Amino acid sequence: MKRLHIESILKNAKMGIWSIQIDFQGQDHKLFADSTMCQLMGIPEDTDPIQAYTLWWQGIHPSYTGYIQEAIANIRMGQDIEVEYPWYHPQLGCRYVRCAGQLVDQNESFMELQGYHQDVTDLVKENTHLGEAYQILDFFKFKKYSSIVMHAYEAMCEVDVQTYSYSLIFGRQKIVSKTPAQGDLIAMVQGHMSASDFQAFQSFLVHWDPDKKQQSIELCIDSKWMRIIGSTARFNQKDRLLLWFIDITDEKAMTKVREEKEALLKILSGSHTDVLDIDLDHQQVHFMHGQDQTIAEFVSSLYTRYSQSEKQSLKDFFSPSHLQTMSDQETIEIQLDEKKTPFGWDRITLMPSREEKDHILATIQSMDPGHFVQMIMSRYIENNYQILCYIDMKNDLFIPLRVKGMRFDKKATQSYAQTVANYIEGFVVPEDQAAARVNMLPQKILTSLQKEKLYYFSLGIENEGSYRRMLFQYHYFDRSQDLVLLMISDVTEQYLQEEEEKRQMELIRIQANTDHLTGLSNRYACETQIKEYFDQEGQEEVSAFLLIDLDDFKEVNDTFGHIVGDKALVDVGNALTHYFRSTDIISRFGGDEFVVFMKNIKDEKVLPKLMERLLQQLVFVYEDSEHRIELKASIGIAIAPKDGQQIETLYQKADKALYRIKNQGKNNFALYDAAIDEECS
Repeated sequence: MKRLHIESILKNAKMGIWSIQIDFQGQDHKLFADSTMCQLMGIPEDTDPIQAYTLWWQGIHPSYTGYIQEAIANIRMGQDIEVEYPWYHPQLGCRYVRCAGQLVDQNESFMELQGYHQDVTDLVKENTHLGEAYQILDFFKFKKYSSIVMHAYEAMCEVDVQTYSYSLIFGRQKIVSKTPAQGDLIAMVQGHMSASDFQAFQSFLVHWDPDKKQQSIELCIDSKWMRIIGSTARFNQKDRLLLWFIDITDEKAMTKVREEKEALLKILSGSHTDVLDIDLDHQQVHFMHGQDQTIAEFVSSLYTRYSQSEKQSLKDFFSPSHLQTMSDQETIEIQLDEKKTPFGWDRITLMPSREEKDHILATIQSMDPGHFVQMIMSRYIENNYQILCYIDMKNDLFIPLRVKGMRFDKKATQSYAQTVANYIEGFVVPEDQAAARVNMLPQKILTSLQKEKLYYFSLGIENEGSYRRMLFQYHYFDRSQDLVLLMISDVTEQYLQEEEEKRQMELIRIQANTDHLTGLSNRYACETQIKEYFDQEGQEEVSAFLLIDLDDFKEVNDTFGHIVGDKALVDVGNALTHYFRSTDIISRFGGDEFVVFMKNIKDEKVLPKLMERLLQQLVFVYEDSEHRIELKASIGIAIAPKDGQQIETLYQKADKALYRIKNQGKNNFALYDAAIDEECS
């Protein structure tokens, strides 16, 4: 075979080899580099290792230092890591590098890493090209964040959620040319939005929740309608808010025309007794058929049409404050039913005009007896639900139709997002608040309703010191317009009964799987958990099966009695629980025999040190005025998968290693060795 010229290959690939020694107690960190690494760093080959490390660290782009520190910490935990970051070359300027490293040696004060450093500047720039319409300002962040970017987006920026400073990642040339690449996001957008849109955008930022996967808002920026989609990403050990901008000007115009036409057709269809236009500016009611009246005259005429018992509801419905509120908030519509006969009534509908400000379109429709069924259903809802709400998801409008006991708000209409935020803060118990913020998101609700007819969940509610369990049920009212009904009912008694049943079942399960004396897993639970581990993720991982037997335990029992003997078993169980990881399986198999199953051991070589320290922990002294006994332990170990992946096999081999230790003088450990243990047995 021909001799491979590795050095030449690495040099052509711009890949240098390094070894880093990190002193945790001092500052004498060292970097040893081969000739290619020195060339890539722009330093002489005889550069002092301490100075070489300093020059390498100083070359890292400041915004990526935390990223590198996190990578080093992960390497220290035994992971093989590969990272990419900008690095400043003293002669060539900013370069993009790829580094990979692994742990070679470490102790409490020292760590050595080895890896490579490759200049990938040309590769990154050649493979990141969007055409002349776009300009990329940060190749690495574009590569990290923009795998799903398509040409439908106008721009994308990264926002620090603490300071609201932004960095433009990419954008169309027309945006990049007139927008600073970095700066204060609030100050930058303020001059490009109306006051109301600017306030809405500030609220969007202030109330951003890092746990939300995505949220959007639609605003007018420089006479263009933009849909701003926000999502959370983690970079450089910090949460970042990513904002994507989509031009929806044409979509918005077509939607408005369609909605106006549909509203007009809806109003003029059916058998209406009258259609009228309420002019709030002039306090006039204009009829399609008949003479105009003032609003006061019109309401007075309604008094003669219906019974006296309906007078107050009519007065409130057509009050100046109610009409003005509807107009200001652009409520889609609101209805009032006025009874005429035992099985018939008029339905009065109000709808604010979107074309003429301070105008409300009203219809009075005669309802036939067939609508009596609707009234029965309304009564059913009224009797069975604490709260019934109408939600316009597109326009963020919330209208409570019926509320018992607790009110969301006294306003007739309000923001759904703000109402939910206030409700969660004011009523939902702390342990359910995180789930409530996710479950009550508009996007979560609409996505769920697209799959199922009913979307529901329950939350714990605390009101005036009383705990209740409330069931939230969402139904589509109008799928095409994203109109949703929310029904909230009290299911406290049912919930408490189910929780008690769950508690009893869990108690039975725990008792069936737990050793009553030590609180550890019993033999059945231990065997079940180990089998499940091998059936799932444990097939390719190295694990250790420890069989622990107490030396001279019978002497403790015989000398001090079973009460002290039981205490000794509890002491051993506590010591094992505190010594091993929470992911390890710890069990009392029976008598004075314990089993520990250590999952996913990164390095089998660490076992001897771990066992030596464990044996020191498993020394207990029991004494009275006449006797003193030191209780110690012996340990037999089998390794999976090389010694087997069946618990019976691992137990047998660990028992043979334990038998060898017992014969050699106890208080020690041994790993199963087929050459020795099979011969002895």
